[in-house]
Amino acid sequence: MKSLKGKIVELNAEKGYGYIVPLTGRLRVRFKFDDYIESKKSIALGAEVMFRIVKDEGGQGKATDIQRVRHCRISLFAAVWFSLAMVGCVYYFQYPKEVLVYYVIINMLVWLVCWLDKRAKVKKKPVTGESSLLFLSFIGGWVAGALAPYMYKSDTRSALYKMFFIVIIAIQFTFFAWTLYPTGERWVNQKISSAYKAHNAVFIKK
Repeated sequence: MKSLKGKIVELNAEKGYGYIVPLTGRLRVRFKFDDYIESKKSIALGAEVMFRIVKDEGGQGKATDIQRVRHCRISLFAAVWFSLAMVGCVYYFQYPKEVLVYYVIINMLVWLVCWLDKRAKVKKKPVTGESSLLFLSFIGGWVAGALAPYMYKSDTRSALYKMFFIVIIAIQFTFFAWTLYPTGERWVNQKISSAYKAHNAVFIKK
């Protein structure tokens, strides 16, 4: 039988099975975690999957050869393009390297948060709230916010989170483009100079 596309609607981790509803119908199809091709840790409610239906020992239909559907995310493409563009501007157009260093540090922090959330999820412990992740993304950590969930196969976020995340990406691109113009460039250089002066003043006092 050809592969079907569906969504995981129920999970029973203790007994190792769940249910999938095909996108073309409402009939729930049972599946065992052992029939999931990818890592069992990537099984999540609401995940879109591809699967085939076969008959089990009792003659009932079950899902097998299950694997997660991987979408070509716009945020993923935007994160890669943004990173390459900033590195290129630093090395070829004398863009302030301090800005690149800042983005590297904040995104390393967000990546660490996502990694810790993944571990906490496995141990069924509390994870970082969506509002906190959005704040970290807004101050520059959105690149890791887009890449880390894809790499760790994290659970899908709420529709509201995705909407705000797209808005944040648009703001980040707009801000970056503005800093390439003389007005924005002067503003960035002033902020960097102020930061250096503040640091030197504190160092002298010590």
